[in-house]
Amino acid sequence: MTLSRLRLLGAAAAGTAALAGCTGGCTDVPFPGTGMPSDGVVATEPAGSVPEEATVVALADLPDDERSLVSGAVDTGVARACMSRETDRSAALGSFANRLDVESYLADCEERYGLWVRTSDVVYAGTADAPEGDADPCC
Repeated sequence: MTLSRLRLLGAAAAGTAALAGCTGGCTDVPFPGTGMPSDGVVATEPAGSVPEEATVVALADLPDDERSLVSGAVDTGVARACMSRETDRSAALGSFANRLDVESYLADCEERYGLWVRTSDVVYAGTADAPEGDADPCC
């Protein structure tokens, strides 16, 4: 897989911007006071075209828990989970993130979506913009 320098720098910049809004004031953050987020995010946006070398994950092929989480992101644009709590939702987000690389897309029938997937401070996919706002499901 080739990854353009511009896309890599864009993903890094967006990840840094996403981290800037976390105050670290929640009690569930792994390192209180550091600003390190403990949430996970899946954001989607329609993709006009998908590069041939990109990873494409079919929504229909996902396990039920992952499909439910990702379908919510398709419907509303974003789905969040508190990664510092062991829940079905955090497990689904973690397992979905592990399927991806930075240049991953989602296929739902004939539709294609770019993905922004982050857990804690690691960005797994960056083919969509990071969601606006800093709602933290851990607080």
